Amino acid sequence: MPLSRPSICALRVPCLRGVAAMKLVKYLALSMAAMLPQVIAAPAHAQQSKRLCVVLNQPWTPTGVVVIPGETFTVTASGDMDWFTPMPERGWRGCPPAAHCHTTPAGAACQFQGFLAQGLPCWSLIGRVGNGPIFPVGTSLQNFTAPSAGELYLGVNDTPNDYFDNTGEWQAEITTSVPCVPPLAHDISCLKLYEQKQSLWCWAAAAEILMENSGAGWEHHDQCEQVAVLKNLPAATVCGANGDAGFHDQAPFTPWNTGATPQASFDAFHFTYSMGGSSVNFGLGGWLGVTTVQALVSQIGCGNRPIGIVWTNDRDLHNMVVTGYETNPLAGGLVLHIYNPGIHPDSGPAPSPANAAPNSAAKPGVVCMYSQTCRISYTDFLNPDPFRLISVIYDVHKAP
Repeated sequence: MPLSRPSICALRVPCLRGVAAMKLVKYLALSMAAMLPQVIAAPAHAQQSKRLCVVLNQPWTPTGVVVIPGETFTVTASGDMDWFTPMPERGWRGCPPAAHCHTTPAGAACQFQGFLAQGLPCWSLIGRVGNGPIFPVGTSLQNFTAPSAGELYLGVNDTPNDYFDNTGEWQAEITTSVPCVPPLAHDISCLKLYEQKQSLWCWAAAAEILMENSGAGWEHHDQCEQVAVLKNLPAATVCGANGDAGFHDQAPFTPWNTGATPQASFDAFHFTYSMGGSSVNFGLGGWLGVTTVQALVSQIGCGNRPIGIVWTNDRDLHNMVVTGYETNPLAGGLVLHIYNPGIHPDSGPAPSPANAAPNSAAKPGVVCMYSQTCRISYTDFLNPDPFRLISVIYDVHKAP
């Protein structure tokens, strides 16, 4: 039955796509007080896989991964570091013209002395457990046996006084067989977020975020690229010659929205994923239960990877991303942190939340819909009045 309030799209929120009709979805009403201990104590996966960025301008980066003696773990890494970045304010001119001052985590051979791990490749990725001996990591460390118990640290093999001019980005993924217990609070680090580039492209923005932050190679598939691939069109046709539509630009292309979902992009670029809530076709295909909640908290708290969500007002859909959580008894237990790709701080004042529905301005669902970031209790997340949660998209990985 159509709702009396206006549709979300009619409110000119630029991040929503319309659908012809929606079936209502029932939800499992679970008590947060009873659910929270299960969520925190029971991770969704026995094997821990965590993505992170290595801090390049300091010797060591704590990973939050604790290992035990004899346990094996794997680290894969990629990226580029400039270890001689110009800093005019310090009189630092940077890399000489004839030299090459960039390295991947594999590092490079050099004749200099005084490195943190002398004898290993200069400017390479290294590791240690607790305060134990340093070992090489590079771009791939496979099935390494932990020599002792403690937290795994990843670091940069540089000379002690020269970390300050390291810039760039190294990404790492750590896989270990020891299950992870999610912390009581976590915001995803090393997170790349993107605003949607065109009206109705919230699905593409969500897919762009979820694929790049999946931890499987950090593949970046721009929203323009996604639409071009799904419509079998040249990228320049979709977004113009510069390949970037920009929020204010009007590309020579009518936004494609019929059937557009993050799942379509995952399939096109060979990513796997799981869904909780409704079926892929948004029918009466499932329930949002404890298993999905465990996966949500474990993926964020242990895997450091975001979760996709879809809300509706029974006429339109909107894709957003969960980027963190905290446990707050005053707010009903679990509180989720949400990023909205369709609200742009530089695009002028957002429509007033008071226009969403009569007497609804303070409702948690409206606050999130009209804010770029928000915090919402798990109870309100399940029923974000005056909207409705349709599905949760998690476990996004590059297919083997």
